[in-house]
Amino acid sequence: MSKQGKYKQLFSNSILYSIGNFGSSAVSFLLLPLYTNALTTGQYGYIDIIQTLIDLLLPILSLNFADSILRYTLGGKHSNKSIMTSVAIVPFMTLPLFYLCLLLISRMTNLHISPELLTFIFFLRINNDYFKQFSRGINKNIIFALNDIIYTLVFALFNLLFLLYLKIGISGYFFSMVIALIVSNMFLIIFSRIYAYFDFQSFSKDYFKESLYYSFPLIPNTIMWWVMNAIDRYFILFFLGVESNGLYGIAYKLPSIVSIVTTIFSKAWQISAIKEYNKADTEQFYNRVYSVLNSILVIFVSLMFCILPLFLNLFIGSSFRDVVHIIPFLFISVIFSSLSGFVGTNYLASMKTTGAVKTSIVGGVANIIGNLLLMPLIGLSGAALSTALSFSIVLIYRIYDTRKLIQIHITKVEIVKYFLLTMQATLLTLNTNYYIFQIIIFLFIFLIEIKHYKKLTRGFS
Repeated sequence: MSKQGKYKQLFSNSILYSIGNFGSSAVSFLLLPLYTNALTTGQYGYIDIIQTLIDLLLPILSLNFADSILRYTLGGKHSNKSIMTSVAIVPFMTLPLFYLCLLLISRMTNLHISPELLTFIFFLRINNDYFKQFSRGINKNIIFALNDIIYTLVFALFNLLFLLYLKIGISGYFFSMVIALIVSNMFLIIFSRIYAYFDFQSFSKDYFKESLYYSFPLIPNTIMWWVMNAIDRYFILFFLGVESNGLYGIAYKLPSIVSIVTTIFSKAWQISAIKEYNKADTEQFYNRVYSVLNSILVIFVSLMFCILPLFLNLFIGSSFRDVVHIIPFLFISVIFSSLSGFVGTNYLASMKTTGAVKTSIVGGVANIIGNLLLMPLIGLSGAALSTALSFSIVLIYRIYDTRKLIQIHITKVEIVKYFLLTMQATLLTLNTNYYIFQIIIFLFIFLIEIKHYKKLTRGFS
């Protein structure tokens, strides 16, 4: 592929994925006023805890095969029928284990939802992840993008029905998820023609073993990633209570605005990174893309710091508005998480997935220690700060660890940008009235990025 071609492919895939992600993220964002007005902080706290529990168990009990599906469908070593047929048995193998885990947890605590319903959600989620990755792997990118929109619209519609009109609270939220997942799975099966790739005679022991070897090291990596993203919920429950967790859960929703950008990009980037790995100008390609992603994230978050207080006053229920003091460092943590994921793609492209594990373990341990030290001192802000610090450690470690694969270059200018961004976050955490200072810092960051962009594109053809 030509020099310009690889950038065009990355850009076109990003635009395509943005169709689904912007649509779905916009709808999810618009649901925030519904959640903050129709649910109490305690109810949303329970919802958030249950979701984080599913997010932990899903990659473990699905054997993390979703990542291998994309990698091997792009690799072409095994037939697509062998891949889809071989992974189809996994949900049935692990479903009883998930149910037993829920029964054990329900005896120790009140889940506020039946284990049977959550087990059904688990089954639907595993298959949904498999179907989506397979659709990407067979180049059904339009179907993949449309699926995100369809899922979110159905989920939003039934949220309105169950939460606003029927007022059935926590159960209504998860009933909406079940219906949306069923619709999503059927859409993918029909329009990606996934049904055509099921053939029991095509089951491949070789693929299953290879996939297991590829995916298994990613399971502890996923667990540690969960620890960095979600373990703070359980510290909050212990130190501060379920109502505080509800506040924190809503606070985490807002930085998902940043994830709109990163999710779009990461899906496109995985394909480009795998295809372009070990090419003559791979390092230059990786560094250019890293710089652009970094700049977009910094500018976006800096701008959000300027408008965040106004947004919260207009759209968020009064009982949830204290999240303004929690959110800033959660925004920064999303940046570091996104950049860590970018660098971590080096492990996937090179098939050296064990490297992802050790770096994530360091981040997970750092977040546990940070929560234990900071949360008793500064409450929810301590949880947010701990998360940001743990992801920054992972990013630095991965840049160092992957230097033999692809060397990512960090400049003094980037250090200055993050210093300024940290200043914005600190000011917003302490006082929401420093509007003029927020704007001045944003403009300074913006000017730095313009100068950097001109330097980055100089001589590019």
